[in-house]
Amino acid sequence: MCLLSGEGLPDPSYSKYRHFFSKLKHFKGKILEKQHVLLRLLDKKFGGIDEAEKKRVMNIRERDRLDRAIDLILDPKSIDEVLHALEK
Repeated sequence: MCLLSGEGLPDPSYSKYRHFFSKLKHFKGKILEKQHVLLRLLDKKFGGIDEAEKKRVMNIRERDRLDRAIDLILDPKSIDEVLHALEK
């Protein structure tokens, strides 16, 4: 057995972490989905969204904050009212 060549050592793959990475990928996908839903709703309700507003939405990574903004989409008079819900 040669330690330098890696012979006889366990495979260093991430297989034992596969479940963790799968959950992480799923979580990231859900956040991205909520960001896109919010952007679509803002665009439809207010007739457009500028780059600064888009960036503000895309920088949010907490599900609760995104959900709060999505829930408010029917009531506000301005886009700022919805984006304010993204604040902590």
